[in-house]
Amino acid sequence: MNKKIIAIVLSLTVISLGCVSPMVSVEGHYVSEVNPDAYLELRDDGQFVVNQDRAFSGEYTVNGDIVKLIYGFGSFELVRDGNILIDGDGERWIK
Repeated sequence: MNKKIIAIVLSLTVISLGCVSPMVSVEGHYVSEVNPDAYLELRDDGQFVVNQDRAFSGEYTVNGDIVKLIYGFGSFELVRDGNILIDGDGERWIK
């Protein structure tokens, strides 16, 4: 009986470890899939710079898969999917 329990526990552990993907760092340089000249830089000090139609900067926070950009005239959220950030318009920013 004990061998069956150990085998079950080991199997569940292996399965659960296989399902856990390593956390990809959010910091880095992202380029718009729509406009390769546009970029978003997330710095390791919590600051960001966006250069799209115009340049602006501010702070960002990460809460799970949500990256929130906070700047002087508002805020904006992106959804994180591995090395890709997706904005509210569906535009993908590739790291």
